[in-house]
Amino acid sequence: AVDRISQYYKNEIDVAGFIDRKKTGVYCGFPVYKVEDVIACYNQEQFSIIIAVASRKSAVEIYKEIWKREVFVDCYLYNAKDNEKYGTEEFLINECKRLNGNPNEIIPHIELHAVDYCNLNCAGCVHFSPIYPRTLPDLEKRIEDIHKVCSISNNILSLFILGGEPLLNTELDVYITTARKLLPYADIQLVTNGLLIPYIKNNLLRTIKEKDIIVAISEYAPTSNMKERIVGVLKEHKIDYTIRRYDRKQKFNKPLTTNLHSRYERLCISDGCVSVKEGQIARCPTLMYIKEFNEQFHMNFPIDGIYDLDEIYSCKDLNEKMARKVPLCDYCVKNEMDWHVCNKKPSLEDFVSYD
Repeated sequence: AVDRISQYYKNEIDVAGFIDRKKTGVYCGFPVYKVEDVIACYNQEQFSIIIAVASRKSAVEIYKEIWKREVFVDCYLYNAKDNEKYGTEEFLINECKRLNGNPNEIIPHIELHAVDYCNLNCAGCVHFSPIYPRTLPDLEKRIEDIHKVCSISNNILSLFILGGEPLLNTELDVYITTARKLLPYADIQLVTNGLLIPYIKNNLLRTIKEKDIIVAISEYAPTSNMKERIVGVLKEHKIDYTIRRYDRKQKFNKPLTTNLHSRYERLCISDGCVSVKEGQIARCPTLMYIKEFNEQFHMNFPIDGIYDLDEIYSCKDLNEKMARKVPLCDYCVKNEMDWHVCNKKPSLEDFVSYD
């Protein structure tokens, strides 16, 4: 965020410093303050606070820290983007999303599949996309999911439309248009491996641009090989994008173990990735899609912790349920492996470790 401001906004914005609960001193040449130190000068100085963390769950927790002190300073979530500044808007409009209202009424993050299968079929996929048939989901049911979540709270910080590979869905424009209509101020991202971007039609690209959608590209090896073409299309249409770098995608994780007393370290890589699917909601995609995984491989991983959206009546209730540990958490481990795709027929060993 500091680099972005220094590059594009040095004549418009002065950086006063950083805020941290524990650290002190100097970082990037700026002082590090405690929250209470900043709040103390609230009446004397006009300023905004930019929350520059990737986790939406953590961003809301930070917002709560400020809110509970009854200091209603403007807070923004910084969205790291990789494109140059397309417009002439100021930083807080072009680069950030404003946080509004009581943080206890905010849903930090929701993920929705536009399609369940994928054109890459990565081994270790926590969405289990390789096991799904090449069919499109019921559009009406998935669109209804967006409506149901918004009926609980339409103050949703971010909504990711993903899969699978969402660009495989010929009805993707309906997902995008509906999401933006219901969530005019949310950070909406289309999460894709990017391989189909050079081939999608201009009308969909226009919709992505007009609805202010960020294209979040996961840079796997095949993506890296054609990144210049992918980025060229996005720049041509002035679409905001961010790239999850190749050096972070060379390694994957085999997410599950069959052993409750596994030698592998416990690891949750999806905390806060709340998933909705056809009337249900779960704290992560691994839990949401574990039923189909069990059926495919004749396994018995626990499915407790999947809730019906119709049975959740408040934002507080939803966030509390999504924060709870579930039995499946005991089977999620760290087992790093080189990124690769499954064979034509995925195997249990693509996702599960034995020890």
